[in-house]
Amino acid sequence: MIYILVGSLLLIVILFGFSASLNSYVSVKQADAVIEVAKVAQVNAWGNLAVIGLGVLIVLLIVVGIVALVLFMTLRRQQFAGAAGYGLAKTGRTGGAPDINMLVQMEMLRTLRSLNAPQQELDRAEVIDFPQWLLK
Repeated sequence: MIYILVGSLLLIVILFGFSASLNSYVSVKQADAVIEVAKVAQVNAWGNLAVIGLGVLIVLLIVVGIVALVLFMTLRRQQFAGAAGYGLAKTGRTGGAPDINMLVQMEMLRTLRSLNAPQQELDRAEVIDFPQWLLK
């Protein structure tokens, strides 16, 4: 009877030992899985950083392109304005369009012309030839 009791106790101890070692083995494998998940998360974070950096670079290039296009168009417009007669050569100023004083003087001249010749109505399509001293 004592052999059965010792054998049963030995079997119980072996089963508990096997269960404990199996539990430890599963815990180690679970820790390995957590480490692998952390590595995958780290790779994912680097991938997200690369995508965000690429997006910022694309947006930056688009903004720089738009600014360069606006500057190019502005310089181009100034060149065309100079060729059309609104530049330094005719007005003697750095600006493109006539200022308010010049416009007031031109309107006064037109009014005086219309007062001197009331029987002649100025045609809207008629181009008024202003003296050169008025444009300078």
